[in-house]
Amino acid sequence: MRERIFKINDDRDYIEIESNDFKNEKEIQNVIANNPTFILKDSEEDAPLLIKRELSVPEEFDGSGLWRLDHLFIDSDGTPILVEVKRSANSQIRREIVGQMLDYAVKASRYWTVDFLKSQLKERLINEKLDYKEVVNSFVSRFESEDEFWKSVKSKLRSREMKLVFVADEFPLTLISIIRFLSEEMATIDVYGVSIKCYKDMISAAIIESENMESKTEKEQWNKEKILESIGERCGDELRKRASQLFEWCDKNDYVENYGTTGSFRPKGLVNDI
Repeated sequence: MRERIFKINDDRDYIEIESNDFKNEKEIQNVIANNPTFILKDSEEDAPLLIKRELSVPEEFDGSGLWRLDHLFIDSDGTPILVEVKRSANSQIRREIVGQMLDYAVKASRYWTVDFLKSQLKERLINEKLDYKEVVNSFVSRFESEDEFWKSVKSKLRSREMKLVFVADEFPLTLISIIRFLSEEMATIDVYGVSIKCYKDMISAAIIESENMESKTEKEQWNKEKILESIGERCGDELRKRASQLFEWCDKNDYVENYGTTGSFRPKGLVNDI
């Protein structure tokens, strides 16, 4: 469906604004890098911090990066935002982009380290002649320190708390359906699309997300007691006792408990704690 935008002049006449298609994906990438609020669902959110464009995604720990994520941002809560861009003219936008993004998310959660991300941010800021300390200190103001900010980033990567953002000028119905399905089914990962269109003297940005009006934050959060109660009811006292021992082990070893909205539990940092 083609969107038409009109401007109202002083005579109350409606003048259609001409569309001006992006020539290539790099133009869309530039728009996002220079206007990071375009990829946010809430207009009141603080602009996320761009770590780097074309960020290397390794195949294994300390391995070389065979692939490049279009953008990695970090939001003001320390949540990684992975952004992948495709033009509607690119045939990969129908299905390949989804597999590509999920592959990046898996490898990012396993193999990216804080030291690597910091080095990539420093490299970008040096190239742009910006001061690392000045940029980071102003961004992490809600945290007690820069170290606390990076700890949050690490924790969310390891527990796979992230945002996956697909960006395109136009979205095929196939991709819209997949985005909505993933958004509703993935407990710790927020998935949505951003449609960015170029017109003469203006750019529009529209969010594509789940049709389910109940947000993940509004769904009932599970906790230790609720999980143990459910295990006892479904599986008996013996399995409930073993699950309780697992929680005690996590507490003893200082693993932070991370509960989902579907009865899931993941000790933060337990997998690939590097």
